Amino acid sequence: MAFDDYWRDVHFVDKSRRPDGTGGFEYVYVIGDVFRASVVKSDAQEQIIAGIREEKGVRYTFSTTKNIPLDKNDMVMFVNNDGEQVFLRLIEDMTYTPDKSGQREWKYAQATTFEPDLRVVE
Repeated sequence: MAFDDYWRDVHFVDKSRRPDGTGGFEYVYVIGDVFRASVVKSDAQEQIIAGIREEKGVRYTFSTTKNIPLDKNDMVMFVNNDGEQVFLRLIEDMTYTPDKSGQREWKYAQATTFEPDLRVVE
């Protein structure tokens, strides 16, 4: 089985300002374009270390191809196996796989879950 067999649909999430219909504006999270990525929940030991560092949210390792433009603090969303939307914020810059791995076309980073504090629109 190849690594890409474990990839799922993931959506970009952008914070956007939109008219609220009453002459004002509101900020919303907009679910954007879809791309393929691997999203793996970190093991218990990594979760404990994140807790000691007082990091909020559940930690995931996020992997995708090198042509997907992602940076630290970018937000993405995927639907888990229970059909729930999971929102992630990248907590570090994307790192390319080492040259010696022979898999240079992939990059990865750590991400944590967050609860949207704004309305979510598609």
